[in-house]
Amino acid sequence: MKCKVFITSDLKIGISAKEMEEILPASMFGVVSINSDEQMLNEHALLDASEKYDAIVTTISDKVTSKHLSKKRIKLISNIAVGFDNIDLETAKSEKIAVTNTPDSLNTTTAEMAVTLLLNALRQVKFHQHYHQNGNCTHWRPFFGLGSELRGKEVGIVGLGRIGREIAKILHFGFNCKINYLLNEKVHQLEFPTNPLSQIEFFTSQKLIILAAPLNEKTVNLINHEKISMMPIDVILVNIGRGELVDQQALTKNLDKFSAIATDVTTPDPLPASHPLMKNEKVFITPHIGSATKEARKAMALLALKNVRGHFDPNYQFSPHYVF
Repeated sequence: MKCKVFITSDLKIGISAKEMEEILPASMFGVVSINSDEQMLNEHALLDASEKYDAIVTTISDKVTSKHLSKKRIKLISNIAVGFDNIDLETAKSEKIAVTNTPDSLNTTTAEMAVTLLLNALRQVKFHQHYHQNGNCTHWRPFFGLGSELRGKEVGIVGLGRIGREIAKILHFGFNCKINYLLNEKVHQLEFPTNPLSQIEFFTSQKLIILAAPLNEKTVNLINHEKISMMPIDVILVNIGRGELVDQQALTKNLDKFSAIATDVTTPDPLPASHPLMKNEKVFITPHIGSATKEARKAMALLALKNVRGHFDPNYQFSPHYVF
């Protein structure tokens, strides 16, 4: 009997039919995929899939809750993402439903995006773009709208995991930056010097902060009123992790503390165009495109499919990336 697989996004854009067949051969798998990414999968369709399919290949936009997992046919959720906060892991565990993700395939791409956001913030790209578009740029002035160079600066990273370490490498080797990081349970040993700082040391001293931490009960609203009040004036904040790492209400009320904010993630994600953060010229927001390169997104999708094959086919020479 074929294993039935439902894919909640249109992978045909980046993966050929031949590649799909090589990983999930029709002789073993019955694969159904939506045909457009223009609209999110609705609640009813996702619930229907959990009752009819053995595996669902999801994205971070798919909120997989207890009602999708309790006493359903589904045996595997293969998430096309490093994170998995869109999935109710507690219910998945209790129902013995496996969950996989796609680590490592987007480390470099996401790290490059973090540095892109930092450079955008340092050089005030959003301000200058709007200034020019509004017809205000009539002549060159030697000391107008000056930003700052990245080379040689101190940068504080929150979350020195796979992506955080890649960010640190780019900044150290590419820009000769001094790397500090927020000390958690683990002291990290990289091939170049890094400096662990306590929360008080970190938030009172760092003027360039990059958030690259996963979202969990310890990191939710990590950047709140208390932390912002500790920060030096004119700090630059970059968020490449999850929107929920930041208390957006506190951020909105304390924008005068920041020189610039550049974030790829928000709450909700994406942020409505009417939100006050979208209208502020010192806030640069991209719609969760940290892994949005041809190379990374294809690698993520292929890995998600291999996770499915590896879970159901004991003869397949591949070890799935289980979350638990």
